Amino acid sequence: MLYRVSLDDLIDFDIDMKEIEQAIEKSSVEKDEQVDWTKAWGKKYPILLKYQSEVNIPNYGMRLREMLDELKASMKEKGLTLSYDDELVKYLVKKSYSAAYGARNLRRTIQKEVEDQLALTIINSYDHPATHLSATAEEEKVVIRAL
Repeated sequence: MLYRVSLDDLIDFDIDMKEIEQAIEKSSVEKDEQVDWTKAWGKKYPILLKYQSEVNIPNYGMRLREMLDELKASMKEKGLTLSYDDELVKYLVKKSYSAAYGARNLRRTIQKEVEDQLALTIINSYDHPATHLSATAEEEKVVIRAL
């Protein structure tokens, strides 16, 4: 038994490969991000569906908050205060989670989406240094405000 799925369940599948091939041919880069590949390939490999049903995305949100809190602590050591809201957490979970890689991209997403924006905001506020920075997500992007 592998991942609580018997070998018979792994081998026994009924799939229309033409359906998957048509979906792949019709996809574009924009649509590709909207396709639930776990569901599509889950028809051929049921173990993917079993695994996906056991994955708990709220855990990613908790881990992401821990990482953001570590960033807050690091900034506090430098004399800066950082605050963030639930919209940022929701956006980052959505942006970093993928069916193929799970939540492995959390750290990279925080660096790219939040830390890079924080650095730019700090550099741009050089003339009037900001002591408090607020991070949120608006219109599918991270927004940093110097307060």
